[in-house]
Amino acid sequence: MNLSTKCHPESVLTAVSEISGYSPDEIVSSKRGNSITAWRHIGMFVARQRGMTLDQVGKLFGKHYTSVSFAERKVERKMNDTVRRAIEAVNNKVDNEPKTLS
Repeated sequence: MNLSTKCHPESVLTAVSEISGYSPDEIVSSKRGNSITAWRHIGMFVARQRGMTLDQVGKLFGKHYTSVSFAERKVERKMNDTVRRAIEAVNNKVDNEPKTLS
């Protein structure tokens, strides 16, 4: 696994929302349609790549940490050009987000 630059956890959720067209509330909901589930899994995968713990990602997406682990493995198994482009788009969106002073 390649770790990317750390970021604010909410920025991953915001990036997935903007790219997918689903609202943040829809992404963290219990909806189980194929498309929304795939975007949720991609978001969890990106968050893990950026150094967040299973528990942190679970809290961010409203899921148990075991669901995060399952999502991560599923994205790795299903990795193809479409998934890679989606991951890259989310990472680019997060990286290009305006930085705020803490």
